[in-house]
Amino acid sequence: MATKGRVEQKIRELIRKGKYQEAISEYHRLLETHLDDPELLNNMGDTYRVAGLIEDAIISYEQAMLAYEKESLYNNAIAIGNKILRIEPDRVEIYNQLGKLYGELGLPLVAMTSLIEYANRKRM
Repeated sequence: MATKGRVEQKIRELIRKGKYQEAISEYHRLLETHLDDPELLNNMGDTYRVAGLIEDAIISYEQAMLAYEKESLYNNAIAIGNKILRIEPDRVEIYNQLGKLYGELGLPLVAMTSLIEYANRKRM
């Protein structure tokens, strides 16, 4: 059985060659044994995005965001949330999640800004 590092090296090579579907398949196989690995989910999202599969990318990013939050890596989760919003600003729930994450970091003003944005977008 190939190690995680070897599989990731193979994935990078597939991406370099533009074989995105094969790389995505390898990510799925790797995630079977490395459940909820936020870095893998983020990288898989990047591969989906490069392949033009935006909805799949966002789903993968959302999973990465939750996995980072679960590990209390709030800054990483926030970075992924902001990445999602750069791609699709109308992903309303992300503003809510960001508000909670900023709150966990003890940043009440930034949290409030995100939550107000969430509330305003929900009213629309």
